[in-house]
Amino acid sequence: METLLLDLENLGVIGPLSKYGHDLSDIKELSSNCQIKRGNRRFYDPRTDSYYVSYSNGYVRRINHKIHFLGFPHTVMYPLNKRIRNPKDGEGSVVMEPCPEKRIQMVIASIRKYRN
Repeated sequence: METLLLDLENLGVIGPLSKYGHDLSDIKELSSNCQIKRGNRRFYDPRTDSYYVSYSNGYVRRINHKIHFLGFPHTVMYPLNKRIRNPKDGEGSVVMEPCPEKRIQMVIASIRKYRN
């Protein structure tokens, strides 16, 4: 079954995240060979015009390229990882996710959240 999904993905019939649901079939993977070799993956959601990047160090981001009201382009990056706040000083830290499958699940959850 896995080889069939890979063949359909290579032919462009389905998207790289289609095995997680039919609503994700239009997601495109834009990872370069260098990114794949390093364990990073980059996805593009055409409905929300957002990029989702999963890094091998455990960090996951949602990236938007916006046009400022004055006409200047700027990039807004949102971390998707869980955060832990230290009660003593109020400082927060990001919880890195070492499992690649869990990082993909974080990307999928974020895509579904921002599409609705």
